[in-house]
Amino acid sequence: ARPIADLQEACRKHAVNTIPSSATGGQRELLGKLARAMWEEAPTYSAFPCELPEERPSQVDIRSLQWAFGTRLPQEGWAWSWWEVVLFLQSRGHFHPGHWAARRRAPPQPSSQQAPRASSGRITMAVITYEARHYLHEQVWSCFLQQTWPDKELVVVDTWREAPSPFFSSLDDERLVYAGVRESSRNPFSLGLKRNICTHLASGAYIAVFDDDDIYAPRYLEGMFEEMCRQGWEAITLRTWYIYETSTGRFGHCDPRKLLDSRVLGDLEGVDSYEYGYSFSYVYARDVATRIPYDDQSFEDSAAAGEDWPFFQKLRLSVQEELGCCSSHSSLYLGDRVVTPGPEGVALLDDDYGLCLHVVHGRNTSGSFAHREVPPQEAAVLEVSELEGFGAMLRSYSPLL
Repeated sequence: ARPIADLQEACRKHAVNTIPSSATGGQRELLGKLARAMWEEAPTYSAFPCELPEERPSQVDIRSLQWAFGTRLPQEGWAWSWWEVVLFLQSRGHFHPGHWAARRRAPPQPSSQQAPRASSGRITMAVITYEARHYLHEQVWSCFLQQTWPDKELVVVDTWREAPSPFFSSLDDERLVYAGVRESSRNPFSLGLKRNICTHLASGAYIAVFDDDDIYAPRYLEGMFEEMCRQGWEAITLRTWYIYETSTGRFGHCDPRKLLDSRVLGDLEGVDSYEYGYSFSYVYARDVATRIPYDDQSFEDSAAAGEDWPFFQKLRLSVQEELGCCSSHSSLYLGDRVVTPGPEGVALLDDDYGLCLHVVHGRNTSGSFAHREVPPQEAAVLEVSELEGFGAMLRSYSPLL
């Protein structure tokens, strides 16, 4: 491990605030700040083999990062871009971006990579998963196959310690990009790192996050993209959504604004984290994720909000700064500074149709509260119920109970 004094010196060199954001902030926090600062300093973006930021780090920076992460780059790594260097070092060498780049599908012709119109352009459905969720993988594939969007692919980043996914390992389909990566118990992959690996492997112009334990209606991608294009932004998420509670077999509907009215959420910051902080319904342009990567952290690493809410906060702030917009939202704490991200940059969709069913099974990485119970007659006509095998999907969660 690198001495904390050396880390602080490297942080000062790259104008990184060394004051911890919490009482427990230390070497891991400084490592994350340093890597993020170095990554974001890369000024050019062009067609690399994976269409990623092309700027390369200096030998001095590579040595500094190798020391910081306690991992040495392979010989070919000295010619890598910032993106590839950071992915390799954050994974402690378990993810070799050069090797996995060969798995990436060839992107479609440039004409179909433009902003989607009705049903054109490739969309990457990105799934991060792990060994305990392997039994859900057939369900994930079924939701993917039943999507009405024509040009789609499924990118799965699966971290395992005993064995990779039996289902995806044996599946032969050109639309599947499966990355089963062995991780160590000492340095498990963060959720943010796994999402950035999905970005690395995606060949679609847009990425739709698919949670392995949620259920998506056949028209989910189509509905989300239509609304995103209508509002004119490069990202979208659900503002309200349906939930299913496995312990009771009941359906509910979640509306953060009504939870605020009922004082379940204490303030506007709580509503903001609900409206923008649930990545199970994130859809965004891939080039946005290469410019504004996820932080190398998981939900349990941050008292504020895992890896997803900060990602959309930074996206909104970026758009807000470009447009010179003023925000009516309350101030939020993001990393080293107090920020006021407004609604600009991310479209919001009220799901009154059941495009997605967020499953609450007791082992979710975050909580979700319904403001009302959904009666059986309403649940029966949700769009998600049109999925072939929908009933079997609901019953498949018994191992989590």
